This record gives sequence, structure tokens and C-alpha cells, in this order.
Amino acid sequence: MGYDIDFVTSSTEEASISEEVIDELPPLDLTPTQRACWQRIVHRIQAEIGSAQTSAYTNHLELWLEQPAIQVWYAGDVVTVEMPYWYTDSQLQAITAIRVLYSLAGVVQEETGMEAHDPQIGVTVNIDHAERAARAYCGTGQTVLTVESRTDDSR
Repeated sequence: MGYDIDFVTSSTEEASISEEVIDELPPLDLTPTQRACWQRIVHRIQAEIGSAQTSAYTNHLELWLEQPAIQVWYAGDVVTVEMPYWYTDSQLQAITAIRVLYSLAGVVQEETGMEAHDPQIGVTVNIDHAERAARAYCGTGQTVLTVESRTDDSR
């Protein structure tokens, strides 16, 4: 569970990749254009944002940024960017992390031509929405941490 950014094109409805649906994705069959797009995304994120690890699976590609913890799931026509709710402890850390998340989403948006959508606050990704997104991220994150703590205490 995390704070997700989904990507849509004018010809497709919003779709996202998550751990819940990952096994339902068909085998990855990227076109040369999609593969080149992925390479540009990886190159730009590493050059503009920071060191990242990549992995290839049978039905998607992944990029992991460690600071802040952000994951990109790429399957050509479907892309999701996610930051786990456990990542930050304070509003200041959340704003910083959301700004990085939005910057990363901007790279994906520019390279794919897909529109980046933040479903948590119901807007197209724009750095001007970072503080609002950070409030939503912190509020949900604290709820998740509280529920997890209660679950651990009851064991």
C-alpha cells in the first residue's frame, strides 16, 4: 500500500499496476518505442533525481529510488509510480518526498506522453499541489502506521 500516481492516455482509462494485480498482467511485450521510452525514463531519473536500481520481470519493468523510497512499475501502456506510506515521519519530510515523487512523475509524463494523475487528491500532477498531496500522504500514512501498530500489539 502506498501513495500512487497513475498515468493515462487520451485513448485509455486510468489503469495502474499494483502488487494485487501484478500477476494478472500479460507477459511483457514492449515495442521498440516503448523500450526506448523506458531507457529514457531510467536515464533521466538517474541523472535528474538520483541513483536508482532497475529490474525486469516477465510482465513489467521496475525502477527503485532509495531516497526517498519510490517505485516505478512500467508495462508499456500502463505505468504506476508509488511511494510507501511508511516512508516519512514528519510533514516536512512528506513535502520533500512528494516533491521528488511529483518530479519523477513529471519525467515519466514527459517521456511517455501519458498524463500523470494523483488519485489521492483527484488532480493532474503539478508541483503546485505538493503541499496538499503531502497532507493527504501524512494523514493516510499515520492511519496506516497506527493500524499496523495496533495489529502488532494484539499479537
